[in-house]
This record gives sequence, structure tokens and C-alpha cells, in this order.
Amino acid sequence: MANNTAISSIIPNRTAGIIYGVATILTSGVCFFYSKQITPMLPAYFKHSNFWIYLCGVAFFLAGFAILLDLLITKIAGYLLAILLFCLAVAIDLRGLFNAADEVKYMFAQNLVKDIGLIAGAIIVANFNRDRQVHGHRRHSHPSQSSSESKKTGSTS
Repeated sequence: MANNTAISSIIPNRTAGIIYGVATILTSGVCFFYSKQITPMLPAYFKHSNFWIYLCGVAFFLAGFAILLDLLITKIAGYLLAILLFCLAVAIDLRGLFNAADEVKYMFAQNLVKDIGLIAGAIIVANFNRDRQVHGHRRHSHPSQSSSESKKTGSTS
């Protein structure tokens, strides 16, 4: 197996998580400040569409806050954020891609690709925090790790 520590990271994962959290919080601001512009893009079956837009804004803010501060709920916040982004991609971007005028289809296509990337980022943030905590816990609390490493290298204790 290759050693993952051979090449150091240029930008630490925690810094990337902070940037992602800030971007998610800023997205909540977009929901609050531009709710009138977002309303026409929602499907017609959404009654009280401002309520849904504000609810999404609160969800973005809470997820970004959890990611930014690296709280214990960051894993669940990342997965819930991925689900929210998927729902928005289907309800707005995919629907707009199929139903909008040809002049604006590029906007919905671009936003769909962007949302797929954001979904992947939310999952990466969620998985990174879990992996870091699990591996860090094993490294410090289980003395049997050294014996498992000696089994990998072929030496006996």
C-alpha cells in the first residue's frame, strides 16, 4: 500500500472545510435576500413558497455553522446538506433544464453541474470529519495497533 503521508497537502482539509462552511452560510443569505427572485423558479405545487425558501435558508445556515465550527453534528449536517442540495437540483435545475426557454437553459445546466459538485463537497466534508475522529481515536486509545502493524510488516512480537 502507498503511504498517504508522502505528499503533504498544500491547503489543509480544515481550511477547505472552513471555506465550504462560509460558502454555505453565504448561500443562506442569498435565500433570505433574494427570496422574491427565487420564488418563480420553484414548482407550482409549492404553496407558500417564501416559507420554503426561508426554511432552506435556515437549513443552509445551520449546516454551514456546523461545518464551520466542526461540531459533533458535522457528519449529519453534511449528509442533510447533500440531500437538500439534491432536492434543489432536481426541483429547480433539472426542471428548468427541461422546461425553460432555450436562451436560459445554459444557466440551469451550469447550476446543475455546480450543485452536483456541492453535493460531493458536502459528502466529503461529512466523511472527512468522521474518518479523522475514528482514526485519531484508534491511534491514541488502542495499544493493539502496534501489534497489528507488526503483522502487516511480517515481524513477530
